[in-house]
Amino acid sequence: MTPAALRIQVQSEQAIVLFANTAGASATFYFGGESVAWVGPKKNNHGIAQVYIDGKLVGEVNSYAAKATKSVILFKRTGLRLGQHTLKIVVSNKKAIGSQGINQELFGFLTDPFIITT
Repeated sequence: MTPAALRIQVQSEQAIVLFANTAGASATFYFGGESVAWVGPKKNNHGIAQVYIDGKLVGEVNSYAAKATKSVILFKRTGLRLGQHTLKIVVSNKKAIGSQGINQELFGFLTDPFIITT
């Protein structure tokens, strides 16, 4: 995530969460594979994020929920050509009706196949 908006929260001894609540804050994930997923929670103070793959806007994710969820797949894209890609998540200033904020949290990413690059 962009340094000005990055906060790291320790939820338990084993979980570190990336958290942002500033419009324009972003996180970029570099991966190799044919599919990717963003894993995180839905909460009542979450908003809408823009998702880019390889520099192109591919959708928006509404991570608002009146009742919080602990960990769900917020975004998934399959059918990518096998190779190197980027997934960028950008906090927008949009939120769902009822949301108390524009927060976004990132628990992790899933890729398939899993490719290690150097």
